[in-house]
Amino acid sequence: MIARLSLNKNYVIYSDDCDCNSRNSFGISIFWSDKFFDKIYLDTKIVSQYSETNNHQELYYPLFYSNLAAAYEYIVGKSILKAGLEAEIYSPIKGLHFYPISKDFVETDVKGEWLGNGLNVFAALKLGNAYLRLSFENILGQYYYRVRNYPMLDRVFHLSVTWSFND
Repeated sequence: MIARLSLNKNYVIYSDDCDCNSRNSFGISIFWSDKFFDKIYLDTKIVSQYSETNNHQELYYPLFYSNLAAAYEYIVGKSILKAGLEAEIYSPIKGLHFYPISKDFVETDVKGEWLGNGLNVFAALKLGNAYLRLSFENILGQYYYRVRNYPMLDRVFHLSVTWSFND
């Protein structure tokens, strides 16, 4: 298990409409990973982060975030296949209201709901010197975001091939 603690005092985020004397953030994260039956991997990450401006809590980032991944590994000789699922959950954050005419975001007190990431599927294959990685993210097509104003993409497929020559 790995635990990490962070504290940022008086950091600056550029904003025309902020009368900021101080901005602070505090966070803690815990990561746990284990292997069962020599083939099944479980990874868990729990993060809590708190931010404030002028001693008033902001909800720019989720106060709570959690990630759970499970994978199965199959080995034949030097070839390896690892495939699994990943799910995430985010606590409510305050979003900004966007005015398209002025292209401006305005602070709002509206707090969102608990969000999930829509489930990710991934696989990695090693065949000799070649590696094939693929993932299909947000397979449920859920609208969610990790940081306000930056919604995550809807149903994304990633494919990567790596092959080293002359090894």
